[in-house]
Amino acid sequence: MRRRTGPYQRQLERCLKLCVDGRQSSADCAAIRGFQREHRLERKDGYAGLEGYRQTQIVRAGKDPNADGSCPVNVGTVVCVDMTPQLLWLRSCERLDYGPVATRTGRWGEQTRPGLHRISRRVRETAVPEGYVLPKQPVTGPYEVTSEDGVVVKLGSKRGEPGKGR
Repeated sequence: MRRRTGPYQRQLERCLKLCVDGRQSSADCAAIRGFQREHRLERKDGYAGLEGYRQTQIVRAGKDPNADGSCPVNVGTVVCVDMTPQLLWLRSCERLDYGPVATRTGRWGEQTRPGLHRISRRVRETAVPEGYVLPKQPVTGPYEVTSEDGVVVKLGSKRGEPGKGR
């Protein structure tokens, strides 16, 4: 099997404490494959792709993605989005309720607006645009964050039923 160097080779080597050279060796491939299996990633072939890189960001964040204090605490329920490592999590006061999970923010010409936005309503996804398929386990609310400018962040959770609290 021919090994290919993925676009996130250096980042995965750094996370897995391998020799950081940007080239995939047999040892790199085995270590990345083990990481992919350990974290139950879709791709388990040792290729250093985006999914593996995003998982390294989640691992790096650990159980306290707000260690730097950038997300407000003691203001109620807050959806926090850290746009540098592309992570999202939900916290209620001092408690981490959900995540961290990988997210994508903005796109060319439509950057994500930073700031504090109010959680306004619960959502249950029941339909998708043509060409997309709902997951076997539908994503359920409970949170949608909006502002007057039309910023929307949706967060899925399997804890509780929509309209039933946490």
